[in-house]
Amino acid sequence: MEIQQTPENALSHSTVTALINAPIEKVNIADWLLNLPDAEYQRCSTQHIGAGITSTYDGQPMSINVETIGDALMVQHYVATVHRPDYCRMLSISDSITKNGRTKVQVLWELKATRIDEHTCL
Repeated sequence: MEIQQTPENALSHSTVTALINAPIEKVNIADWLLNLPDAEYQRCSTQHIGAGITSTYDGQPMSINVETIGDALMVQHYVATVHRPDYCRMLSISDSITKNGRTKVQVLWELKATRIDEHTCL
């Protein structure tokens, strides 16, 4: 069950942008993300341990990611609630494992491409 995120219940929020030197028609976030090889995931950060692709019982695409954040081992079960070439909304009820025990954390990850001009997007 999704918890609606508000400023009162959010632990953190971050936004990162990058210029993509390709027309928006050449960008397919869903295809990239839902077919991301484990080795490519690991190359993105020294904290990334492993990644794989599967699906939920009802057939929704899912990305399983394992990484460390601070002193926590995170096992993330990102379900693609929206997956289009220009936008992915990934929602995870993640397992956070620390020396103090194990807990669940909801993580919302959104990836979006926006056309700037015929040669670039954000």
